[in-house]
Amino acid sequence: MKNRRTEFREAVMTAEQNALEMLVDLFGRLDGIEPQPRMKVAPLYKKRYTIVADIITPLSRHMRALLRKLEKALKGVREVKRT
Repeated sequence: MKNRRTEFREAVMTAEQNALEMLVDLFGRLDGIEPQPRMKVAPLYKKRYTIVADIITPLSRHMRALLRKLEKALKGVREVKRT
């Protein structure tokens, strides 16, 4: 039992050490990045939003049209089944 506890403790310590090394590496990389002024980031966000809206709007219209066609087709099938 003591041997398993020791192995478990070593595994936890190794995992903690790896996590700390990853954090050090992450913060080292973040230190190397130059901060971006908000004025540069905001237009990019707006551009992304516009692109997404330009894609989703026609897709949603198309989906609504397809749903209407599907509803009509199902209504026809239901009417045929009743007779």
